[in-house]
Amino acid sequence: MLADLLAEHFTRPVRFAAAVRHLRESGAEVFVEAGGRAALSKLVAKVTAGSEVRSLPTLALTGGRLALEETLEALREAGLAAPERGGLAELLAPSVPSDVFAAYWSERGHMVLELVRTELDAFRKSAEAGRPEPEPAAEHIAEPEPAVEAAPEPAPAAPSASSASGPRPEEYDRERLFDELRTLYAEALEYPEDVFEDEVQLEAELGVDSVKQVELLSRVSSRYGLPPRESGFRLATYNTMGKITDFVLQQMNDQGAHAPASATG
Repeated sequence: MLADLLAEHFTRPVRFAAAVRHLRESGAEVFVEAGGRAALSKLVAKVTAGSEVRSLPTLALTGGRLALEETLEALREAGLAAPERGGLAELLAPSVPSDVFAAYWSERGHMVLELVRTELDAFRKSAEAGRPEPEPAAEHIAEPEPAVEAAPEPAPAAPSASSASGPRPEEYDRERLFDELRTLYAEALEYPEDVFEDEVQLEAELGVDSVKQVELLSRVSSRYGLPPRESGFRLATYNTMGKITDFVLQQMNDQGAHAPASATG
């Protein structure tokens, strides 16, 4: 039973916008994001635009300062949080006077956060390197395909070369490709397209786990006719929509593909 529930965590879609609207209609007026950035709290604000809903980040930086203190203060004012008992000062430096810690955090808190992010990123990469990723094994199985295609390919190669100097095929610029990928990801994840900005991090900000990212990248590869990924391919390298777009565009340019495989069918 537990195994089934855990498996569903990776496979069941999260209807985030619908869930937010349902909570709003049920009377919820304050949403708090417990994450490293403010992607979902911004999304809540867009979904509930025009209402009195408040959407508050916690671990995001606002004006160079951690948003947590302002969020806690807002929750206290609304009667949704217990009176202050020290906050970060009590957690990180209980023996230091609160005014000294406040001055320190105001001046150097961003450095602490950057150090934590750097260390966490290094730790995550080390952990990922220590366990086998699912996709390289899958790609090894698919690697014989190029050898099979090598025999019939010479004939189509001539038109491809001539078309570069003759009738120009419909080419992709980055903006158009980004728009198409954003639509594909938004439909698959049931998120509004607005949330898929160039720098948005799929896992850290949107909660898209590596299993789902592999599935989405496989859809992209199928749609645009991309070659099998190399054995050294690392999913963590392409953790934002912008990096994915650049990767796909580079793959298309390398093999001279300018139209999706599904565009005509």
